Amino acid sequence: RIKLGHDLTIDGTCRVAGTILNQFAMDEKDGRLRVATNIRFSNISKDGNAISSSNEQVNRVICLNKDMEIIGQSADMGINESIKSVRFMNDIAYVVTFRQTDPLYAVDMTDPTNPTILSELKIDGFSTYMQPFTDNLLLGIGFDANPKTGVQTGLKLTMFDTTDKANVFDISSYILKWTDGNYSSSSATYNHKAVLISGDKNIIGIPLAIDSNTVIYNDGNAEVKYQFLNLYVFFEFDGEKLIETKRIELPPSNNTEDVRGLYIGDYSYVVSNTGIICLSLDELTVVSELTFK
Repeated sequence: RIKLGHDLTIDGTCRVAGTILNQFAMDEKDGRLRVATNIRFSNISKDGNAISSSNEQVNRVICLNKDMEIIGQSADMGINESIKSVRFMNDIAYVVTFRQTDPLYAVDMTDPTNPTILSELKIDGFSTYMQPFTDNLLLGIGFDANPKTGVQTGLKLTMFDTTDKANVFDISSYILKWTDGNYSSSSATYNHKAVLISGDKNIIGIPLAIDSNTVIYNDGNAEVKYQFLNLYVFFEFDGEKLIETKRIELPPSNNTEDVRGLYIGDYSYVVSNTGIICLSLDELTVVSELTFK
């Protein structure tokens, strides 16, 4: 036990194999720590020094007790793939790995000494962030990708049905495809604070930046028309499909990194570094705007 002062002490430490993606790859329940790790293998010389690495890698979910002792771990999953997102929901760990397709694993941790892989769903692309929408619905935000090459081809939102943990499936996906001269990005793919989500209100909101180059031909002459849009986009889920319900255009000078959506009572607000836009939650009509000076 190490005393840190102010009555704070370190009661235990533990080393687990691999690396941790982010804060969502760790979770505590009933006094136990659950961790999802990505493990890459190295070639070790006789003197114990790593002399080279390989592309071999596996992923595991590990459970530790309050004394920081490993009491259970899952079988290897996502062989030679990397963890892209993790979400612990009660006794289930949902883990997305990716190389060319997007396996979403459901790992049962009811018995902490024997984490068990219940299902594996493979779809194109991968989610970099997952958040519960309702008790049995899980929203994934990330990228679409070519199933043969793994090359990213657009932004993607996917609603997963987790009612049957042994048969998790994707209900609906909304894809903003990238084409020649058209590219879209969102800070929601890497910053969970950029996401507005409420199953009770049936609302999802993300900031979106779109770069578009359109070639216009006129009398044999080609002209490139460039357009850049800063948007805040709202979605809803009707039980079968993710639907885009509203686009709010923000000034071009706006930085979508700083745009946030929230709701208070019957109103939603889009807050940026140029102002605040207030919308009614029922129809998403603009009620008022405040511009910062």
